[in-house]
Amino acid sequence: MLDDPRLQDAVVQHNPTHAVQIESISHKLMTKRNPPKTPRSQAYVRLLNMMQAIRNLSPFSQLTADEERMLGELVVLWHTMPQITVSDVMTRDLSPSASTTYRRLIALRDKGLITLRVDDADKRVKFVEPAPLAEEYMERMSKSLGRLIDGERTG
Repeated sequence: MLDDPRLQDAVVQHNPTHAVQIESISHKLMTKRNPPKTPRSQAYVRLLNMMQAIRNLSPFSQLTADEERMLGELVVLWHTMPQITVSDVMTRDLSPSASTTYRRLIALRDKGLITLRVDDADKRVKFVEPAPLAEEYMERMSKSLGRLIDGERTG
């Protein structure tokens, strides 16, 4: 609290008439540095903490930021499309190149989060499917978000 030079000067002078002013300045400075906690900010902090806790679980802790982003995009695609091909991912991904996208898919496969299934009718086509570990990731995220939302409703 006394790291602000104005407060240090006031304390050094030790003028009792300024005690109220010091308290007021201190409150203003602390309010600017640490804004009051609102229900929305608390919910956001809980969301960030929950996501970090899930990220810290193995193998999610091994994901790079790009792999985590891609997994999130795949989760959305799995809910909107009946089947996703590698080509679908490449056209939607924000990566700089198709080879980068494919390397990230291979990394997710190697970490046990997705499977690449060859189409029976056309061997050139590969489908991107969630592995059991990705299903677990989605389930944990869903449950955690559900608890967060329920906490918001009751809190």
